[in-house]
Amino acid sequence: MPVNGLPTGRKIVEGNLILELGTPIGAYKLVEIVQHAVERMAERKVSELDVLNTLRNPDETGLHTEPGRKRVSRNKTARIAIEVIYEELKDRLRVITVVSRTRRISGRR
Repeated sequence: MPVNGLPTGRKIVEGNLILELGTPIGAYKLVEIVQHAVERMAERKVSELDVLNTLRNPDETGLHTEPGRKRVSRNKTARIAIEVIYEELKDRLRVITVVSRTRRISGRR
């Protein structure tokens, strides 16, 4: 049984991370995170769970991106939003890149 949306299996294929999901995201039980996205996740301190949560429960959908791709965003905290750009393939979601945006909280100076 999956715990907190964590993947039930994982493997590396040609440098890409393949996650097998116990709880599907839509109709997809596989999520492929390409090497570029894995590198961006490490650089931006974004976890696999952050990516999966963003794909499962985005706060914003339909954001501008290249044709054939989708871009979603989820507010991790009041200041931090995670954006995931991905493609829907026949058998899996392919994550192309991940962005972490920190919003400035305005207030008195």
